[in-house]
Formats: sequence, C-alpha cells, structure tokens
Amino acid sequence: MSQWAADPYQRFELRYYDGTRWTEHVSTGGAQSTDAPVAGDRFSQQPLAVAPFGSPGGFGASPAASAPMGYQPYASLAQPARRAASGKLIAAGVLTILQAALCLISGLWLLSVANGEAEFLDDLSGGAFTIIALVFVAIGATLLTGGIGCCRSTNWGRILVIVLQSILLALMLLGFARGGNSSGALLPLAYCATALGLAIAGKPAR
Repeated sequence: MSQWAADPYQRFELRYYDGTRWTEHVSTGGAQSTDAPVAGDRFSQQPLAVAPFGSPGGFGASPAASAPMGYQPYASLAQPARRAASGKLIAAGVLTILQAALCLISGLWLLSVANGEAEFLDDLSGGAFTIIALVFVAIGATLLTGGIGCCRSTNWGRILVIVLQSILLALMLLGFARGGNSSGALLPLAYCATALGLAIAGKPAR
C-alpha cells in the first residue's frame, strides 16, 4: 500500500512509501524535497503498520506531522508525458476525420453522378460508379468512426485508426511501386504516414 509515513531514517517528518520501497520523496512541515534512502538499509522493507498517515493508530501518526496536501510523487513527471501522448492520439483522430470527410464527399458525389447521368451510362459503367461510390462511403464511415474514437482517446479508436491507416498506406505504396503518379502520391502518403505515426505514438486515456 502506497502512503506517506514517518521517515524511518529520522531525517525528515515524512517519507513516501510506494508499496514496495521507501522513495526519495520527503517532507518536513509541508515543505517537499528529496533525500535518497540508504541502499540495503533495513528500512527498505514495508513498515510494520501500514495505515494512512494521521489516521487513528496509523504508523507514525502525529498531530504535528501532516502529508503535503495534493502531493503525489511522480505525478508531476507522468502527467505531462500522458497529456502529450493523448494529444498525439487526438491529432491522429482529427487527421482521420478529415480523411473520412473527403471519402464521404467523394462517395456521395459519385453516387449523384451515377444517378444523374444514368441515361448516358450503360449498365456496366453505371454499376461500376455505384460500387466505387459505396466503397468510398464505407471507407469514409469507418474512418469517421475511428477518428471519433481517437478524439475521445479510446483504445478501440486507436487500434481502428492504426489498422485503417496501415491498409491505406500499403495500398498507396503498392500503387506507387506499380508505376503510379509519384508526385501526386507523395501528399496522401505523407498524410497517412503522419496519422499512422501519431496513432501509434498516442496513448488512450481509457
């Protein structure tokens, strides 16, 4: 059990025990500082009486000694990194949502073309337009779902975006390898690679 307790080294009022060892986080009179414990000292083990500091019968309970209010060791270091990782995931979600909007608009436009120009298209051409349009709409809807999941910092959204962006990136690289328009493919490649990298580097909040 992690807790603040009376410093077993008797150098400060309080020392933080993280559940496995005494840490360097100490406090006297509410002033926080660090003091490295002695390696191999007999106090490296868990205190005999583990209870929240200041509770009745708690280890080292003393009216004069109180744990620093709101202080959590390591939290100040972990929180910025966690926020940065979550920000990367949200950025991946925003990029993916923009992709989804483009796919949905393209799909709906192709559907309108297939319906509006039906008298000028034979059955094969009209069917091909419709199938392509439905594929764009399906891809756009899936990208939108993953993008929203990433913006909400969920693990399922992150996984979905990683899978989708990987597939899109692989298809574009395949087209590029088969002699596609290299200059026109660079921007979509960079876009997918950026969204994929952000999703991989991002960490979900839940």
